[in-house]
Amino acid sequence: MIENFVLVLILILLGSLSKRLKLLPDGTALTLNSFVLNISLPAMILVSIPNLKINEAILYPISFHWILYVLNIVFVLIFSKILQFKRSVLGVLLVVSCLGNTAFLGIPVNSSFYGEAAVPYAVLYDQLGSGFAFILTVAFILPLFSKRESKSLLQVFTNLIKFPPFLALIFGFIFIWFPLPSLVNGVFIQISNSLIPCAMIAVGFQMKYRLSASEFKPILVGLGIKLLIIPLVALYIGSFITQEQLSVDVSIIQAGMPPMITAGALAMQESLE
Repeated sequence: MIENFVLVLILILLGSLSKRLKLLPDGTALTLNSFVLNISLPAMILVSIPNLKINEAILYPISFHWILYVLNIVFVLIFSKILQFKRSVLGVLLVVSCLGNTAFLGIPVNSSFYGEAAVPYAVLYDQLGSGFAFILTVAFILPLFSKRESKSLLQVFTNLIKFPPFLALIFGFIFIWFPLPSLVNGVFIQISNSLIPCAMIAVGFQMKYRLSASEFKPILVGLGIKLLIIPLVALYIGSFITQEQLSVDVSIIQAGMPPMITAGALAMQESLE
């Protein structure tokens, strides 16, 4: 596990160095993120979900996400009230710090730590948890703090079914009963192997290491909730579960993922904070 953790750190460092030394063009992170989201991640879903055993273990990642997501929102509202954050700060905390980077970072990290058996559970946490919560955030929470109009349920559903990883999730469940030909499955496996290096380099490429003093308090609150309080709650809940430990361990790792990069980009696009 230590070797895998070192690999993740090295890839992130390579991404940061590539930007600093201008070894890669400025749009590299955007390109890699798009590649991971639309090609690598769907390929990994298609080869991992068919290996999923249909039992109570699949309920844990989904349940963990939604329990922790609601608690995250509650904590953000409480701290924002106590510290009297302005409305735009509250908005960005709800949009960004309540959503985890469970696809670009969470799936590769779980794969590195626990192996291929962990990937289906990480995918369930991401797609039926973070991914769906992101769509709901864009449709209903973001319009409360920006000039964007709320989307109808039909628009939300349309966006969901056009999302490549979600489509891969649906086909993945179909392939449990109707397996892919070995040749096709082998191709998808090779494509999915690009997920970890591409995702980690993209994260490193986007990493910033300096903070403005005025931004420190809300950032400390947002990251404190997302990276400390929520994972501790996940650990506490997990301590009561003695069965299906792998799916619980994966859920705890996913709960500790930092904020979703896409949510951050969306908050900047809407000029929140």
